[in-house]
Amino acid sequence: MANVLGSSNDNLQAPPPPPLPNGMKVAGNAAPPPPPLPAGLNVAGAQASPPPAPPIPPTPPAPPAAPKAAPAPPPLPAGLSMGAPTPAPAPAPSVSKELTGGSGRTSMSLADAEKEKEKEEEEARIEAAKPKAKANGGDLKEGEKCFARSGMDGLYYYATVESIGSEKAKVKFFDDVEGELLFSKIYTVDEAVKEMQCFANYSGRGNYFPAVIDFKTEDKASVHYDENPSLKENLDYSNIRFAIR
Repeated sequence: MANVLGSSNDNLQAPPPPPLPNGMKVAGNAAPPPPPLPAGLNVAGAQASPPPAPPIPPTPPAPPAAPKAAPAPPPLPAGLSMGAPTPAPAPAPSVSKELTGGSGRTSMSLADAEKEKEKEEEEARIEAAKPKAKANGGDLKEGEKCFARSGMDGLYYYATVESIGSEKAKVKFFDDVEGELLFSKIYTVDEAVKEMQCFANYSGRGNYFPAVIDFKTEDKASVHYDENPSLKENLDYSNIRFAIR
């Protein structure tokens, strides 16, 4: 008894274990299998890698924007219905320099009339300065004396008409040079004196000066010089040249 009371707790024996459940053995019996792990946990209890995420579906295209509504048309003028087209503006009347009087005749302002007159006078001066063309030989006759244009310098020299064609005439110059020229390049002596500028060979020295024929004969002419009208000479036509004014 003393030993029981005086013994230490180390000497006490542990109570027997409770009886095992029915069907279990103390030794050699395997523990029941553990319950299945929750989804996503491994044996150690760590979080398992999540399954790959499904691909993101493509974003659908945005629907087309609705067309903007046209602005409301302005109100129609008074007297026009919705279906009636707007009348086109009448063309502006053209302005003419000529006005029609009550008599039916055309007229123009005095300033325009003066301009027309000046224009006509200028055209007449230009036309008068042109050489006179001879459509069919004009007054030319075979054997007649004339002044014909030289192709060397464009001056008109004394010559004789030898023959006449339909558009040209054959001439022989005073120095026996021959040529065939259009009628427009041949002037009778009277035509040359009246329509062209005369140049006379002063004293036969080979220098030609502007001159005026006072009178003429069949082979010669009396001239005075523009620079000195008192200086006069009688020259045969071979010493006279003519040029278009």
